Formats: sequence, C-alpha cells, structure tokens
Amino acid sequence: MKPSILAIALLATFLIFVPSQDAAAQVAVSGDARVGITFPLGDLAGDELEAGLGLGLSGNVHLRSDLRLYTGLNHHSFRCAEGCFQLGTNPSSTGLSAGLQYRFLSPQEATWWVRAGGVAHRFSSDVVSGDWNVGLEASAGIDMPLGDTYQLTPHVGIVNHGLPSGLTAQYLTFGLGLHRQFR
Repeated sequence: MKPSILAIALLATFLIFVPSQDAAAQVAVSGDARVGITFPLGDLAGDELEAGLGLGLSGNVHLRSDLRLYTGLNHHSFRCAEGCFQLGTNPSSTGLSAGLQYRFLSPQEATWWVRAGGVAHRFSSDVVSGDWNVGLEASAGIDMPLGDTYQLTPHVGIVNHGLPSGLTAQYLTFGLGLHRQFR
C-alpha cells in the first residue's frame, strides 16, 4: 500500500474513533472502516486474476433517518500466481466512491441497508498504470449493534469500472466493517 493511501486510512480511522462534539452537535454523521475479500469477475477473471484484499473507509451524512449520503476511499487488490497476461502482477484498483444508502428501519436492533453510487477508480499493476475511470457500485449489508456507538457490519458488493486496456474491471466484495455513529 502506498504511503499516501496509508496516511489517509490512518486519518480516517482516527476520525471514526475520536468523536468531535462540535461536528456531532450540528449534523448527524457516521463513518465506516471495512476489510474484506475481492473476487474478480468477467475480464479480470479471464486474465487469471485471483481473489485479493479489499479495504474501504467512508463517511456518511444522514439526510433522514432512512437515507444517507456517503463518500469513501477504496482499495481492492488481486493476486496473480504466475503473472497475468494483459494486466501484469500486483494488480489493484484504488479510488473514490459516492452515492446514497437506504436503511430499512425496523423495530429490531439490527438494521439492513442497501447503497448504490458512482466510483472513480484507477487500475494499476507492475505493467499498467491507468487513468481514472468512472463506474458504478452497489452493496448491501446489516449493521449489528455493539453498544450505543458502534455496529459490526457484514456486507457484500459489486464494483464495475473501465480499465486502461479497454476491458472492464468487475469484482465482487465480501467483507466485515465497523460502523461508528457520531450522533
């Protein structure tokens, strides 16, 4: 992981776990930190890429009790046992995401949610350093309370964006996150 991505990840993690009384008093916000497994689909699977590590951080602004605006930073890496044909070794997709999350309100403590939005990702490896490409993402999960402030969040998602070679990057993510409610 590049130092700038690590610095952003550490800063975002710090902001998730250290509440700001002023920010929380003005608007309802929350944050997520996620880790998971990324499975290549379509063109990526055809180039013999294998599952890799997925990391994500996002911030949420609560528009209503059931609707949130999110923005985040994502890094999805893949493995390539003996070198992939077109994409080289150490391939990864890093970028930004933004969209809306809908939460299904229920009397139960756990809350199901779905979210969808756009991504701007850059796919790179030892032989490819692509431009930023736009695409779409969609995911679903459940927030399970760990007290008043934190929730454990298992989730599944799919991401789709362009590649420098004209191929399409499409991958499935399974992961576990920690959601922190600021207010």
